[in-house]
Amino acid sequence: TANLVPTTTLREQIWLSKTKWFGIAAAIALVGTSITLYRPITDGMRMDPGGEPAEVRMAIDRGRQFANEYQNLLSGGESGHTLNNMMQLTADRDIWPHLLLDVSAALASSDPQPELLGNDLEAIRSISPERRRLVELQRLGAEYVHVSEGQSRRLRVTMNVRLSHARPDEFLTSTVADWLRSEETRAGRPYRIISDSVSINPGQIETQTVREEQDRPTGRGSGGGSGDTGSGAGGAAGGGGSFQGGGRGGAFQGGGRGGGGGRGGGAADQPGDAGAPAPDGEMDDLAPVPPSPAFFPGGSEYYLARVTFEVEIIPESERGTPDDPQRLSDLEATQQEAGL
Repeated sequence: TANLVPTTTLREQIWLSKTKWFGIAAAIALVGTSITLYRPITDGMRMDPGGEPAEVRMAIDRGRQFANEYQNLLSGGESGHTLNNMMQLTADRDIWPHLLLDVSAALASSDPQPELLGNDLEAIRSISPERRRLVELQRLGAEYVHVSEGQSRRLRVTMNVRLSHARPDEFLTSTVADWLRSEETRAGRPYRIISDSVSINPGQIETQTVREEQDRPTGRGSGGGSGDTGSGAGGAAGGGGSFQGGGRGGAFQGGGRGGGGGRGGGAADQPGDAGAPAPDGEMDDLAPVPPSPAFFPGGSEYYLARVTFEVEIIPESERGTPDDPQRLSDLEATQQEAGL
């Protein structure tokens, strides 16, 4: 059958039937656009009048707090360095006890006669000064040596010694100096002796002449063997310390602690002495100290020398433990006496 409806009318009817689909499509587009813009609109509505979100303000405040804490830590850096320095006071504290043992053993290498280590004055005087194989330690000191960057730290050790043996330079070289060179390394020791640095400084050896019995060295000081007791610096008038025990494990004791001669010595106070009147007069008059024995006859000579050497400090991680039981025992005794 033929459709007699005009074409224009049919076209209008088709477009009218599609109108509802256009409306649906427009509604879908509007909803999609609204969903896309919903979050920015709601975020903007939640913003404060100043335009700064609360989360942003909290983050800024927290950052400022961290910055203030950092500045406080920087300002307290000086006290932190002080604390670190105090903690470093105990570092390498075992170096000095090892040095004492090595110096004592080096002096003992002179093999002093047993009479020189005893208490018999006549037996001591029976040995002529030029034949006495005793090296006395007068002073022991050490100081750091400047080294280039990257090198291990070093100490320069100085031994002021006294001896009366003939040809003191040859005697010191064949005894003390040779021992130091031969003991360059030792297990468990915190340093290494630089053998090339060992020197007796022959040009600095001084000769002293005893003019009479009263003009003499005081005491017998350090040395090898056991049972050796002698006064140190301070002389016969007292006040000086004493070096007791030669050879291994020698111990230093200072005057003025209850015992010892001279000013500063004397007995410790007893509980019953409180309130007792003090005696009148000078201490030298009330309790005179007798002169020290004359170990050298008048006209004899003795020598003052300086033995120097350097030690290189070994990092703690590379140190072992002493393999000599006797040295380990002596080291522990020395540390206890020194309060380490």
